[in-house]
Amino acid sequence: MAHGLIALVASCLNIGLYTSPLNIAREIRLMKGTGAYSPIPYLAMALSCLFWDLYGWHVAENAIMVPCTIGLAAACLTLTTFLQHLGQEKESSVLCQYVATVCIGITLLGWAFLMPPANKATARLGLLGAASSICMFASPFATIKQVIKEKNSASLPVPMVTMSVLCTTAWVMYGRAIGDNFLLVPNALGLGFALIQLSLAGIYPSREAHVAVRPGSSVASGSRRESLGSQLNTTSFNSVTAGMAPGN
Repeated sequence: MAHGLIALVASCLNIGLYTSPLNIAREIRLMKGTGAYSPIPYLAMALSCLFWDLYGWHVAENAIMVPCTIGLAAACLTLTTFLQHLGQEKESSVLCQYVATVCIGITLLGWAFLMPPANKATARLGLLGAASSICMFASPFATIKQVIKEKNSASLPVPMVTMSVLCTTAWVMYGRAIGDNFLLVPNALGLGFALIQLSLAGIYPSREAHVAVRPGSSVASGSRRESLGSQLNTTSFNSVTAGMAPGN
């Protein structure tokens, strides 16, 4: 009974974790640019969800399958949004990251399913799920140098990191309860990574206005257009009021 309750709580928190990137996708659409964000956490999440989804299917565990299916869909949506709002300066490097992730995924799935003996596929998927989870929880560190250098956590996906703390705590409890090291070990490491990232977000508060808008980006261009428009409107208004003043 206790195991089932922990699994339910962990699954619900997992759904919260896997849907948290949708907030980033919404912000990107509103900004009309990717700002300081990196796609690496969402690429890692897509791979992790794919591997865990297949693992859950092999072991017939709905508590794993359901949230991971939702997470895979959310990651793909976020990555699509990211791709649609890329600035020219980031386009080539981000496309390389996308292609590399697809190639890595295909290669690892080929190893899991095609390498003999075939009855090891479940264990291999569990290993891939564990390894990819560690990569997913560590992936926000991709911008850690920028965070420390600029003393600004705007590039950290804080909603995702916060949900990671809650989610990994629940899965550590569940993995320990059922004695599944594929769940216990990566989530324990993930909890440590997430706590470090959350601490950095507290030490270096986000200053989005300074980091998200970069010269040459669509947001910066839009801001310049709005600023120019405001100046023109102000000039026109002053000219009209001057013409209406007594004595003119």
